Amino acid sequence: MNSGVARSGKVLRRALGLSDHSNAVTDAVIEAARAVDAKVLIGAICDERLRFLQTLKTWPAFGKGWGRRVAEVRSLAMAMTTATAPTTIASSQRPGPRVAPIAKSARVGSAGTVIAAAAIGTQQAYQSGIRPLLLVAIIAFTCAVAGLAWLYWCRSQWRQQKPSP
Repeated sequence: MNSGVARSGKVLRRALGLSDHSNAVTDAVIEAARAVDAKVLIGAICDERLRFLQTLKTWPAFGKGWGRRVAEVRSLAMAMTTATAPTTIASSQRPGPRVAPIAKSARVGSAGTVIAAAAIGTQQAYQSGIRPLLLVAIIAFTCAVAGLAWLYWCRSQWRQQKPSP
């Protein structure tokens, strides 16, 4: 897996100019995030994400899609800062040779876990007094990381089902 919860905390800390020796999003990190323009923070997080993805050995195979998703997250998050965000994102992704079929029970279980984790994290962040636009940016980044983790899992499932030559 190329990302995770620990990475998202480190990237946020790095984007804020804080030490990334820890992945904890503490009150100090939230205060630092409040002091930064949301658009600047979104740009820094998306730039860091793209730089990281480009270093992966699988970039040649998956880079086009990853790059598109980072651009979509950036665009949506920037739109959220001006309160003109679209209610849906048009996706150009179509099933292809790299898309593995996933059992409905696995999709429902994974989706439920992600939704529950997002709801808990959102509630805690809101109670700590974080600015709503910053909260939206963090949620968008986390969704992007979760989506990439899901794609990695799909790819590993596809490799397991691929017949040997």
